Amino acid sequence: MAVDETFDAILQAGRFAFKMREPLAAYTTFKLGGPARYLVEPRTTEELSTLVKACRRFHLPLFLLGGGSNLLVRDEGVDGVVIRLASLDRFADDGNGHVGVGAGYSLTRLVKESLDRGYVGLESLAGIPGTVAGAAIMNAGGKYGEIGQYIVSATVVDTDGDIHPLAGGEMLFEYRRSNLRKFILTDLQLKLNRGDTERARELYRKIMEEKRTTQPLGEHNAGCVFKNPPGLKTGKLIDE
Repeated sequence: MAVDETFDAILQAGRFAFKMREPLAAYTTFKLGGPARYLVEPRTTEELSTLVKACRRFHLPLFLLGGGSNLLVRDEGVDGVVIRLASLDRFADDGNGHVGVGAGYSLTRLVKESLDRGYVGLESLAGIPGTVAGAAIMNAGGKYGEIGQYIVSATVVDTDGDIHPLAGGEMLFEYRRSNLRKFILTDLQLKLNRGDTERARELYRKIMEEKRTTQPLGEHNAGCVFKNPPGLKTGKLIDE
């Protein structure tokens, strides 16, 4: 039996949500990209684990797709399995600042939801596109703060398909990087604090106004894609 037929049978038996030869342009902020051999959306960490193990078994290349920002997909498409994490979008709040959020949850939505619930801090991430997982892996942020400072634990799947919990001491966050890149992140636990939400909303509006005046928000784009060298601003270097 051909690999595709066997892999199809596994997906169908597991009732996975998947499409074949699906154009990826609709899933990226640049609106570019040819078809994926398979586009699969696992709904749970366990489904993701099963999927990764199946890809390894059949030697199928595996690619991850979050919010589709900071991503260019070639016109020829992707000859492999593209795993889209959008369905891993849970949100849970215990009312005391312990917030659980799935990898596919929109970062913009998380920022707004936290403010609506009386938490402050994440407003510093206003206007950053993509998902929570993408933000955590690159330690997204700006001059007002980074997401890594709020992450206390995570659930990940490794390249063998095994599931692991990670405590705070096992995660390392630096400027626009973390040690989570070697895993597939499925879930995060954040610790947020209550505070002056009006002041936080004021900062949110300030950041969004700065972005509106310096970035082409009305065009297909991926937000800021450059890292600043130590002591310098990349935008200024490009302009010069």
